[in-house]
This record gives sequence, C-alpha cells and structure tokens, in this order.
Amino acid sequence: MMKELKDLLNEGGAKVFNRYAVEIGDNLWRAIHSYLISTYPDGEDSYCSIYSVEGIYEEDSQKFVILFNRTEMKYYRLDFSINEASGFTPGEKLVEVTKTYVPSKEPQFDPEKVQAFAAEFKKAEEEKKDKTDEEEDDKNDDKIEEEDDDNNNEPSNEVEKYSKEEYETLQGEYAELEQNYNLLSEEKAKLEEQLSELVQFKNQVERKDKETMIESFYMLSEEDKKDVVENIDKYSLDDIEAKLSIICVRNKVNFDLDDKDKEEKGPVVFNLNDADADESVPAWVKAAANVAKNME
Repeated sequence: MMKELKDLLNEGGAKVFNRYAVEIGDNLWRAIHSYLISTYPDGEDSYCSIYSVEGIYEEDSQKFVILFNRTEMKYYRLDFSINEASGFTPGEKLVEVTKTYVPSKEPQFDPEKVQAFAAEFKKAEEEKKDKTDEEEDDKNDDKIEEEDDDNNNEPSNEVEKYSKEEYETLQGEYAELEQNYNLLSEEKAKLEEQLSELVQFKNQVERKDKETMIESFYMLSEEDKKDVVENIDKYSLDDIEAKLSIICVRNKVNFDLDDKDKEEKGPVVFNLNDADADESVPAWVKAAANVAKNME
C-alpha cells in the first residue's frame, strides 16, 4: 500500500480534468465510437471495440478521451482534435494512464444509454450492410444476365464432332457445291459479256438509224438540227423525227426528195394534205403532215 502511494505521489497524484461537453449519439460521440470499432475491434463482435469510452475531457485546449480496455482492465488516453474542415482527427497513439487516472464516482456517460446507443448503432450498421450486400447481389445478378445474353447472342465457338464417314460425306457435298458455284459464276460472266455486246450492237444500230433520220432532213439548217444532234443518244428515233418534223412545219419548208433530184429535175414539192394517201411520199414527210394537222 505504501509503495502504491509512493508511486502515485512520484507521478504527481491523480489529476482532475475538465469534462468536454458531449452528448451520447452526437457527431463527436459517433466519430469516436466508429473509430474505436474500426481501429480496435472486438474479435467476437465486429460491431464492438475492446475499448469503451470512460470520459471525454479537455486540458490546456487539448481534447482527449479516456478509454477503458475491457480485456486488460487498464485505462488509456487518446488525444484528438476536431474542426469543421477535417472533423474528428485522433492522435497517433494511445497512452496508458491507469496509475494517474481515477474514475469519477459519477460517470460522465450513463452506462445504460451507452449500451442502448451501441445496440442501435449495431442494428443500423447491420441493416446498411444487408442493403449494400443486396445491392451488390443485384448488380452481380444483372452482370450475370448480361453475360448470359451476350453468350446467347454470340456464335458458339464449339466445334461439333462428326464421325469419319460423316466428315467425308460433308466434305464431298461441300466440294460439289463449290464446283457448281464456280460453273454458275463462269456462266454468269459469259452471259454478262454477251449482254454487253448485244447492248453495244443495239446502240450502234439505233445511233445509225438516228443519224440517217437527221440526214434525211437536209432542208433544215445545222442550227435547226443542233438540239437533236447534241442529244442523239438521249432522244429516241421517234423523238428525233417528231422534233425535226415540227421544225419543218414551223419553217414552212418545201419537202424535196433529195439533192440529186433537185439538181436534175428541179424541186419536188409534196402536198401535206395528201401525204398519207401518196405512197411515194417519204415517211418523215408524212410525220410532218401529221404534226401539221395536230397544230391546226
């Protein structure tokens, strides 16, 4: 007993600290409680710490909390700071104060209220964890469903297994199909070549007929025939005949058979009124006569 008293006197005796105004459940209390659980958890209960809060004090503007280690049955001091910017900031280490700290006869915090808060805190954390786990499970389920959908949409890379006979049969069928395809491709190429030649020949014949038709209107000037000459490939034979016939009627030209007859026999004049009945009248003259009638 004397030795303990001597040690106590050497350490300066028990100190009396000013209690810091804290309510169970307020922001500072929750911050300290969460820190103890995360930093010094109880091995048997993950929502509990091996330390309990004995009191929160202030000494020369230094705030600290006295903690009781239920396993070692010792008291420790944890300095901390608190401000609006960074909130609760604990000190770097715990300092044992078992010999210098004397528990108050009237505890700063009601043990029953502390126990009630711890139970409420644990319940809230468990519900939060269950909700988080449920959301994570839903995400995993959605991910699995997406992967299943992707797998269903993607072609399978698995190769079907066939017997030797089945493989040889399929190989023969493929070779036959490939041969038929090549034959059809060659035939198609020949037909396209023939069609191109026919189209080219047809165009040449039509162009020759158009040129002959234009030449037959020798009584018209080059300016009169300019439009059909420039659009000879665009206009049909009937279009050219009709356009030139209209120009003849509008110009009121005399329709001679040809230049030689004109030189030897003089101009030959056709009566448009009797053009249809006269077999000697050229077709283009008859066309001009029809145009003239339509214009009356």
